[in-house]
Amino acid sequence: MSTFGDPEHSAVSMASLLHLFTAGSLLLTAFLLFTRPGNSNRVANRWMAVFLFILCLIFMDETLTILELNQELPGINDVLGVCILAVGPAYYLSVYAYTHPQPNGLRASLLHFLPFLLFLAIALVLMLLSEEQLNALKQQLRKTNTALIGAVIIILNISQLIAYCFFSLHLINRHQRTIALFASSPDSVDLSWLKYLVYCVFFMVVVWVFILIFPKIDPYTTVFYFASVYYVAYYALNQPDVFPFSEADKTAIAEVIEEVNSPLPAEDEPRKALLTPAELQEAKARLIASMVVDKLYLDNELTLPKLAEVTQLSIHKLSFLLNSDLGLNFYQFVNGYRIEEAKRLLTDPKMGHLSIEGIAYEAGFNSKTVFNTSFRKATGQSPSGYRSQWLALA
Repeated sequence: MSTFGDPEHSAVSMASLLHLFTAGSLLLTAFLLFTRPGNSNRVANRWMAVFLFILCLIFMDETLTILELNQELPGINDVLGVCILAVGPAYYLSVYAYTHPQPNGLRASLLHFLPFLLFLAIALVLMLLSEEQLNALKQQLRKTNTALIGAVIIILNISQLIAYCFFSLHLINRHQRTIALFASSPDSVDLSWLKYLVYCVFFMVVVWVFILIFPKIDPYTTVFYFASVYYVAYYALNQPDVFPFSEADKTAIAEVIEEVNSPLPAEDEPRKALLTPAELQEAKARLIASMVVDKLYLDNELTLPKLAEVTQLSIHKLSFLLNSDLGLNFYQFVNGYRIEEAKRLLTDPKMGHLSIEGIAYEAGFNSKTVFNTSFRKATGQSPSGYRSQWLALA
């Protein structure tokens, strides 16, 4: 039985061609991600490559069924069919690697593939059986409720995929909350495209269920799969490094994130202060000077480790200063100065020639959309409205 249904159409139909092109595109994208040079998101890209390669095998399974070649390759459909059990774990581990500065090692990751490996072993054993042994096994299976067993397996497949989708969505949402702890321009590394991909996987699961009930709709879903491949290829290959830091800085960032995500201590057990009152005042003075005098907020690639280096503080101590003393996370702290700079530029007659987008870049923002959202949230007005109001008063 095909993973995505068993539509009745000819071998030369558009659907079969799209299946072949989709499988080829998945294989090419997986190869490009796995062999991508440099250390940028290397672990995450390789798990994404595994995810895409598994999808490639699933589409090859579908193609063999459409072209009726599975009869010439007995057992191959069973081997390829169990690949559906590896889709969820591979995608989840890719998301995990994208959202963690230091992802787990390979040994721990393989535990997610135990169901897949178990069913793969069974499929390989069946593939090695002789025709007589297979016929004898079929005779034994006729005595059992094979329809019920098949339904249970399908439900388990769907449940596993949905569970891993929810786990992945949780990781992405947590990343989008904690990214403000170390990035001043989070829009390029907020991994929104991964969240949309989760929704695509949800949609694929729904489509799969409908195909099992209404097989004739399968040809019309192939275009969606084909387009999804290029969506993943574009964003995965263009994704900037989420954690472009040294290994020591990644360790510190991971600890800061873990501390923020950990439960708050009881009121009678305050968190240990990392700076004495005198050190705190001195560190705060250096921090303010880096903003007011050096205007580091104008650097749209400013990060927590970079600011820690300039202010001669450890990442832990700078994070403690921002969160515990100033009551702000890193993004809020830097963004506040950028908003004030934008206000100054918007009301400066000498800057009247600059567009709103130009003002955004001059103030340290790297996106007009982020600038508009941040400015409206801080002032209750759009940048253009703020400028117009000031001109009217002037």
